[in-house]
Amino acid sequence: MISARIYWSLLLVSLGVLALRVAAGGIQSLRLGQETEYQLEQWIEISASAGDFDLEMFVPASNSRLEIVSETFSAGSLRLRLDESPEGRRLLAEGDRQDLPGKIRYEATLRSSAVEFDLAEDLRWGAVETVAADSTRWIPAGHAEIRELLGQIAGMPAGTEPPRTPAAWRSALASAGIGPVELARRAHRYCQDDILAAGFSGTTDALTALRLGESSCGGKSRAMVALLRTAGVPTRLVGGVLMGNTRSKRTSHIWVELRFGEQWVPYDPLNDHVEELPAHYLRLYDGDLPLIRHTPGLAFDYGFRSPTEAIPSAWAQAEGKNREVSRLPLMRREHFSLLLLAPFALLFTVFCRQVIGLDSIGVFLPVLLGLCVTQVGWAVSVALLAATLVFGVLLRLALSRLRLLRVARAGVMITAMVMIMLVFAIFLERFGIRSGRAALILPLAALAMAVERFTVEALDNGTRSALALLGQTMFLAAGSALILGQPLFKLLAVTYPEILLVVVAEMIMLGQYRGLRLRELWRFRALRRAAS
Repeated sequence: MISARIYWSLLLVSLGVLALRVAAGGIQSLRLGQETEYQLEQWIEISASAGDFDLEMFVPASNSRLEIVSETFSAGSLRLRLDESPEGRRLLAEGDRQDLPGKIRYEATLRSSAVEFDLAEDLRWGAVETVAADSTRWIPAGHAEIRELLGQIAGMPAGTEPPRTPAAWRSALASAGIGPVELARRAHRYCQDDILAAGFSGTTDALTALRLGESSCGGKSRAMVALLRTAGVPTRLVGGVLMGNTRSKRTSHIWVELRFGEQWVPYDPLNDHVEELPAHYLRLYDGDLPLIRHTPGLAFDYGFRSPTEAIPSAWAQAEGKNREVSRLPLMRREHFSLLLLAPFALLFTVFCRQVIGLDSIGVFLPVLLGLCVTQVGWAVSVALLAATLVFGVLLRLALSRLRLLRVARAGVMITAMVMIMLVFAIFLERFGIRSGRAALILPLAALAMAVERFTVEALDNGTRSALALLGQTMFLAAGSALILGQPLFKLLAVTYPEILLVVVAEMIMLGQYRGLRLRELWRFRALRRAAS
């Protein structure tokens, strides 16, 4: 058969192209992997001010474990600028009451890597710089209670007078066989185990955390810094956020870093990370600082979210320093579109319609709805479809009275779809749902055709039949969303676009299927039982 010949020809061509690319070094093993990206969004909404004001918010800065792939920021009528400081990278905004209400938004695509240190337990005190016991209101290093607790952690006999200077502490600890690494781990373990984790917010100083025996990340970290600074160990607080949250949140995070030689080593006494940090820890500033600083009398709200996204390693390499690994323009994200992933979802739709016997409003509409679901979720997608169908059906019934020709009617319907999409986009923006990153605005012609098909089905076979058709369409949309959201298909399409020939071959074979569909087997089950 001709179809069988085409099928095997497409398979052989795809395998041949793959073999040529492998032989030429066009496919490397590293490019077949995946990496995780974080889509960070930070925002501040300013509602009122007593007069002129200024506000600053820390934002990410590139370092050895963080790469900023892209970033954008906006502030409406407010004056905005970026500033580099020893504390961190800051976004500065200025304005007055006439500029309010105003909204500051920072968005970035980040790649972060985990870090882990392998420190020698027998590291001597001579290898660690001695610093003065820097004491502050929130971190009272050298306080009598801090010195007494440090003596207990170091295992000094009860009743022994604890040393008063960092040099004396080092001498006493060295005599007891406790090096700086061992002391840091003991202090971390005490703050981790003996200070219970508490969910209350606000700033907790080190002494309060120790006296209460419970605190959040700030109190635990300040207590650990106070203990180690008392012994003269160079220690600092680090502030940031924990990425990976899909919903907007307002809670930042604080942890500790110790300087051993030329490197700062992290400790987190709340989440029990010793000399290591996971990839989702985002460092924003150094020191005991707030995430946002502002003029007194400023009324504002803020939040941040940072959902993750799995991307092919080829993209990460093509956008990094080694750009020669990207031979195909399709490997770059700016050229990657729905068109490269749609065939996988279309194959699922063809299988369901040809073999299972399902029906749908068009062939491509389930794929478009699936894309919408992957970007803005089911709630927004279903609301968009429902609003389109309700408004479109009413308009279609009204146009039927005008007895327009099909081309003119289609033009009016598509124009109406443009108006619906515009209103919906404005509505989403007011509620903080970003629609610019994806094709939320579905192809208008497909929506107009969906309204036409739904209306005809309702008029010819009744509302129940039309709703059944809509339900089958939503089922295919759910399957399409599952496929479009799988990193495997994105990985295959980016690394091996020739696989689309295999998809075409499978569609050709499904198109030749002439047997009974599964729905028909179920429909005529009584007749089949009688015949048997």
